[in-house]
Amino acid sequence: MLEILFQGWFQCRLATNPDPADEPRGVSGSTFATPDEPDLDRVIRFQPEGCVDRGCGSPKVGVHVNAVLNRNQSIPDHPLLGASVNLLGEPVFQSGNDVVMPQGTQIIDPFIVELRQGTRFLLRRRDQLDPRKPDASAYDVPTKALARRAGRFELNPLIIAEATGITDAREYRSVRLEALKAQLRVEKGPARKVALELRGDRIRRARTGMEPMGLVEHRAVSLNGKPVIRDPAKLLGGPVNPRIHWPIAFWMGAWDEDALCGFVRGRLSLPVRLPARRARS
Repeated sequence: MLEILFQGWFQCRLATNPDPADEPRGVSGSTFATPDEPDLDRVIRFQPEGCVDRGCGSPKVGVHVNAVLNRNQSIPDHPLLGASVNLLGEPVFQSGNDVVMPQGTQIIDPFIVELRQGTRFLLRRRDQLDPRKPDASAYDVPTKALARRAGRFELNPLIIAEATGITDAREYRSVRLEALKAQLRVEKGPARKVALELRGDRIRRARTGMEPMGLVEHRAVSLNGKPVIRDPAKLLGGPVNPRIHWPIAFWMGAWDEDALCGFVRGRLSLPVRLPARRARS
């Protein structure tokens, strides 16, 4: 197995309880679209395209390959380092307001992973809920078929601190609040001023409540669809077996309710046939 490790910040502009999942602006929950922003669309974005950058120290969205391992040994100069990792098909956290799955265990649907290194490399594969119906969604299969995609939550601020450097969620929010105040003092546009005031008010209330930044959601998925591989420069070092499933495991956490962003870190295992090592004479 060639292990592809990736990490970075993603964005998901979604309404939260007690709002329904398809609430477009955010009314009663902890997240909302400000007057100068488009509607909430629930799409999980691993790359900046389509994201709303709220500024004032919000994380920069972008998930990329940060390490490549062969037999658990790091390859420091591997050409896939820095490659973009994306989820295609406008995926969302799918629970159907607790009808399809309970919130907190909801699946990501659709689940189509893409690795891209400019024009030199492309790898894409889907996790099919029903191999007989390659494009089947969560609403097209029995509920029991969704169990293998379900998430698992735990409170683990240590793993968040190691990955992001955020050791104190309250201090993290305080820094954002000061940046919002500074921007509000110089802002001229009325819509932008309202947006900054709304965000500041939400952060002040969050600092006295729960700390969702410490929650981590673990997921393990098996990519079983027909793969697309374009590797003319042979960056993988050998052919990939397309007939077996490719496991991908990752966690999502450090949820930033102001920026509507979170951090993801994971590993994709590829069955690559690499050239045999020559024996030393």
